[in-house]
Amino acid sequence: MLKDHVRHIPISEFKANCLEIVRAVEQRKLPRVVVTRRGKPVAELLPPAAEVPSLWGAMEDSISIPQGVDLTEPFFEETWEPYLGEPEGTKTKR
Repeated sequence: MLKDHVRHIPISEFKANCLEIVRAVEQRKLPRVVVTRRGKPVAELLPPAAEVPSLWGAMEDSISIPQGVDLTEPFFEETWEPYLGEPEGTKTKR
């Protein structure tokens, strides 16, 4: 069956076969149903979106820290001082 296939159903037919139509959509036999009244769309029936798996813990065990590596040890030899004041050449209005 085509993925973009849409079935248009008159509201009287939908009322008479509601459970069968819903079951077909649920089982993805019908990807999309448009219910019409006098040829104009009044409702649309779609299956629920696929559940997205949780990303929590997705990267678990994806990295390892070699034994003896201290992640709290400074990376650079020199000490960095925080910048105090304004950059040269700038003026602030007060």
